[in-house]
Formats: sequence, C-alpha cells, structure tokens
Amino acid sequence: MLGKDGILRVGSEFSDQPEDRLITVSRIGDAACPYRYFKNYVEIPRQEPPFVSIEVGIGQLFHSHLESQFKKLRPENRRVSLSDAVDVAELLRFFRESMVSGGRPKPPYRIVKGGDSIQDYEERLSQVATNFNRFLRETLKGHKVIEVEGKLEIQTSSCYIRGKYDLLTKDSKGNLVLWDWKTGRVPDARHDDDSLAAKAQLGTYAVWARHMYDQPEVRGAGVFLREGLQVFSETFGPAEEGELLHYLVDWRRRLNKMESYPPKPNHFCSWCSWSDVCPSAAPRNPKRDKASAVAWARDVMKQQKEYVVLDLETTGLGRTDEMVQIAVMDLRGNVRLDELVNPTKAWMSRAAEAVHGISMDDLKGCPTFKDLTEKLRRAIADRNIITYNADFDKRIYEQTHYAAGGGFMPKGRWECAMKQYAKYVGEWDTWHDDYKWLPLPGGDHSAVGDCGATLNVIGKMVRATRAPRPRVGVA
Repeated sequence: MLGKDGILRVGSEFSDQPEDRLITVSRIGDAACPYRYFKNYVEIPRQEPPFVSIEVGIGQLFHSHLESQFKKLRPENRRVSLSDAVDVAELLRFFRESMVSGGRPKPPYRIVKGGDSIQDYEERLSQVATNFNRFLRETLKGHKVIEVEGKLEIQTSSCYIRGKYDLLTKDSKGNLVLWDWKTGRVPDARHDDDSLAAKAQLGTYAVWARHMYDQPEVRGAGVFLREGLQVFSETFGPAEEGELLHYLVDWRRRLNKMESYPPKPNHFCSWCSWSDVCPSAAPRNPKRDKASAVAWARDVMKQQKEYVVLDLETTGLGRTDEMVQIAVMDLRGNVRLDELVNPTKAWMSRAAEAVHGISMDDLKGCPTFKDLTEKLRRAIADRNIITYNADFDKRIYEQTHYAAGGGFMPKGRWECAMKQYAKYVGEWDTWHDDYKWLPLPGGDHSAVGDCGATLNVIGKMVRATRAPRPRVGVA
C-alpha cells in the first residue's frame, strides 16, 4: 500500500527518529495511562522504574530462553523437531538462580499480586513451558526457522512503526508465519483496546514480512501459553494492511496532540513499574470509593443542565468502526436526539449486528454523520457527556467524525458512568486489580434505551445519599 500514510520502506534495523514519529505496540499499551507513557518515553533525563513485576520478569526470562534455543537451531538449517522441546527442569533452575534469593524475588523484581508466592510463579512458569512443548509437538514441528527475535521497522510518510518479533518460520507448504509468544492471559473482552493492541502487534509483524519477503499475504499468530494452549492467528494482505496503518497512524496523531500527561488509572495499575511514584496511586478503600461514586452522581444531578447522556451502537469494536445509531438524552429523561446513522464503511460485523439488530439494509437512506451536524449541535451544544463506557464511545465518535471528514465535535468532557457504578457496587476483580466493570443494568442495546438505563444507574447512586432526591431516570 503506497500513497498517503502508505509504506515507503521496510528494514531490519531501527533508524534514529524523534519520539513524535515512533509507533510501537508497547507505546500503545503504555499510553493507556499518559503518566506511564511520559515516564517511559518522554521524560528527560530518563529514570529507571522503581521495580519490575515478577509477572513481567518471568515473561522476559521465558522469551530469552526460547531465543537462545532457536538461535542454536537456525545455523543447523534443519526443521523443528521434538528434540527442541524446552527442558522444564533447566528453565526452573535458571529462574531460581537469576530471579530468586532466600525465597523472595531479587531486586528489581516484585510480587504485586497479593497472596502469591515464589512457588506460584514457579508453577506458572512450568505450566507455560509445558504448554509450549505441546504447541511444538502439535504445530511447530516440521517448520523451518528463518529468523529469531528480529528487529523490524516500517516507514510511512508520517511515522516509523517498530517492533521485535519472536520467531519467523516457513511451514511445510513454504508459507511464512510470524509467531509471538504470550505468557500472560488472553486479552479480556471487556478491554477492547487490549485485543486491538494484540491484533496490531501481529499485524505489524505480518505486514513487515509481507513487504520484506515480497509475499501476497503473511500469517501472524499469537501463542498464549499461560492457561492451557490458545493460538490466535490472522492472515494479513493488502486490505488488512490498510486498516492496520489507519489504526496505528491515527493513534500517533492523537497522541501528538497531548499537551500534558496526567495519570489515568486502569486495569494495569498494579503491574505498573511506576506505581510507587504515581500521583494517583492509593490503597483501595471500598467505602471511600463508593462514597466518591455517590458524590459524582449527586454533583451531576446538581448541575444537570450542564450534562447530557449519550449512547452509540456501532459497526464493531475496531479502530475503523463507526456509529450506526446515536441517542442523546437530558438528565430528566427527555430525548434530544435519536437517529440511525449511515456509516462511510459498507459492512457491519456479524457480532455487532447480533447485539443491536441493526443491519446495513436498515441504514439505507438514513442520514450520514455529517448530515446530523446541526441536530447534534443542538442536542449536545457545550454540555458534558455521560456514557456507559466513555473511553469506547468517545473513540467511536471520534473515528466516525474522522471517517466522515468532519461534522459536530463536542467540546465538553466525557464522563464514565460505568466506572463510577463499578466503584459504587464494589465488586473486586482480582486479576485486573480493579473494580469489576458490570454490564449496563436494564440496557436493551438500542441507543435511546441504553441512555435511559444509564440515567437509572445514576439515579440509583443518587438515591444512596441522604440528599434531596432530584427527579432522575426513566420508567
């Protein structure tokens, strides 16, 4: 793909480039919290983080072990065989020598998950290695190793995309496959950005190999080894390349507009190496956090003229998906806008259609996003916007605006009723070390119905206070 934001060059070394032109999947992940991104990539002079979670440490150790093993194999010019399986006992011995002292992690490693012990991580590493050996027997056996732990760089007209792949092989049919070993869990469907980042990583590797080795398409595969064995793969050709470049370049463009780097608490906070110095880090206090959620709902109702509730239905969850329905409601339950939206893209994911029931045929003759400019301006004006999952809805709104080439863009804040309600309910998610994000109570997956359900959630939190009860919610 050439042209605007198309690929100009691919290479196997990193060139010297300014930060505002660099894209890596690790940067995308770190930018979920601007403060972490600032500490890792922007701050000068660069500081070393206070610690590294042992979760990250065993992942690095396992990758290093496989790298060493496959680099020995490559000069032999033979195919992967059962003799290349990981020696689990040797791996655990190396773990104890390099990362453990006196039954505790050696600095800079730290156990961040309460209740875990060194033995838990030994067992986890053993399970990862055992699952890898199963993968080798069932899938990797017979592949020829082409490259191991290689650098890659993709130059476009506006940025440089970088990465390091784990293994490049050629299967028995001569097809190239790029492998990425994963020692953590499969991305949680609640956090769509995690899944998108994982897909972007595989896509970056595969698109690079497609151009580097002049192939019509290349398969990228993520091998998740922690809980059983799960392999997620996707083949990338010209169409997938265009979508990937749009996602990556748009991410860099949006990040370059950032003028400050405030902490943004998310489900990775406990594992963050900067949590010791993060201004927003504080021990969990369910009573305080519930009171904070109630206070938020009460403040919203006191200033209800400054807010609207918004909900979207979409073509899918990806970085090029758009809205297909939008509703706006004031905080007394009056509907200010309820419209189907004809997107610029000509297809809808089956999963999305199964959720909201809107088909592409239903959208024929409906207004485009640009057509709704004045209606949106009147419905939202300068008000702040409340949604149930503000990060997702704000992203989809911005993607739709970008795809349409303009239209109304809100100036107010986007605030998340879902995260406030999670604090209010107080159900703890031990894996993400955060309050559990709950489905919208009473939501019917129509934009106007979900606006009403969001209002009822706010009303439920308001009624938990002793303050006078403003009229809130819809029947």
